[in-house]
Amino acid sequence: MVHAFQKKYPFIEPKLFRLGSTQVVIKVLQEHRGGVHLFDVISATSFQFYEIFKEDLFQKYDSPERRAFLEDFKDKDGFWTSAYHNASVIAYNTGLVKPADLPKTYDDLLLPKWNGKMLMDSRETEWYASMLQILGREKDSSSCAGWRNRISLSDQGEPSSLQVLASGEAPLAVEQL
Repeated sequence: MVHAFQKKYPFIEPKLFRLGSTQVVIKVLQEHRGGVHLFDVISATSFQFYEIFKEDLFQKYDSPERRAFLEDFKDKDGFWTSAYHNASVIAYNTGLVKPADLPKTYDDLLLPKWNGKMLMDSRETEWYASMLQILGREKDSSSCAGWRNRISLSDQGEPSSLQVLASGEAPLAVEQL
């Protein structure tokens, strides 16, 4: 994107920072609190993005390209457009779970047999938030304390949830692709 931008606007020299979403938020908020505003475009996950949005640091921008995106991928007020979508999947260890025993619906994941048996990286909060949105918060507080009791969080980064799953340490894992 930087090269395409430079080709179209050769008189502007953009500076690209490659940071994780959390680091982007920290950088932007520190600069803002220091009276410096150096960013024009941000790519971050919705949760991190919201921290910057709450500080009232965005302006509306109705890009002509924005019209090509489905309504679910942009806010109604014109502050943001989702440029990409990450899919989260449930993977399973074929040695620990038989295909006939697999959960068929999200509600099936709330069954007591999955209590503490789903592994998820603690940084993958969007899946958890999506489940609250899809199934409703009431299912999180009911069903034997809902999702919170079903998920074993991992902070490791390495080995990945899939490596732990493959080793047989967990039967299910939530993984973002």
